[in-house]
Amino acid sequence: MNTKKFQKRRLQTLAGILNESYSLVNTSITPTPSVFMSPAPESHGADVEIGHQDDELGMIKSDVGVMCDDLTELYDLLCDLHKHGKEIDFPHWWQSKIVLAKEYISAATDYLKQEVDEDKY
Repeated sequence: MNTKKFQKRRLQTLAGILNESYSLVNTSITPTPSVFMSPAPESHGADVEIGHQDDELGMIKSDVGVMCDDLTELYDLLCDLHKHGKEIDFPHWWQSKIVLAKEYISAATDYLKQEVDEDKY
């Protein structure tokens, strides 16, 4: 898969997750990189509690944008290495970081999807 298709697919996935969360304020997100760094829209009414009361949606959205950028850069680097056709032995500690990151992101996504589905704001 080429890098642009990969990035577009990841941005669409992230936008879909954030759109589910943003349905709370009737706002839609388009899958462009700049949307992850934009300020959160003003909310009318009471704060929505998901897990605890310290709602930092803007910070989390920004962190997800940074992760998306890093993931795209990592994917590009891996594609470049793959093009050379050489077998590469990555250190075990580095591979563990990739596996843990995948597990953490999947768990965080599953949790938020479940919370949003249960409450259907």
